[in-house]
Amino acid sequence: MNKLNAEIGSVYSIKTNSGFGFMQCVAKSEPRIDIVRVLKPILTESNDFNPEILEEKERYFIKIILVAASDMGLIKFIGCFDVPKSVKVPTKFRSLDYNPYKGWRKWYEIDERIHSRKQVTLLDKHFLSLSSYGVWNVALLKDRIESGWSLENWK
Repeated sequence: MNKLNAEIGSVYSIKTNSGFGFMQCVAKSEPRIDIVRVLKPILTESNDFNPEILEEKERYFIKIILVAASDMGLIKFIGCFDVPKSVKVPTKFRSLDYNPYKGWRKWYEIDERIHSRKQVTLLDKHFLSLSSYGVWNVALLKDRIESGWSLENWK
């Protein structure tokens, strides 16, 4: 890993109150912004990581700045492993605009390939499988892992 970018395939651990979560860098979104897959298992020790975990389906994908989080000691580099061929890096995401004062919620599907955003009114199975749009910080990721947050329940 160089100082400016995490390598594709890099795996990191994050310490939570539930144990250790793991994520793998699978693509670059923009300079310094990484797309990672958040892996399912929560283990009691980061040393318990086994590369076989990478073959399992991920919880979801997020964008995060791995190098900054690693430099601050918020996540720990585990190693670099091949990204499984079955992993499909998303190009479509979903986003929620919410106004608590006016009481409205608007969902959008974001297509990064063509830089488009369209409003969605029907939250079908496909839409609920889309990962969150935007860059996450480590505190949000830690909270989401600890709470068991999932795409299917984000409505």
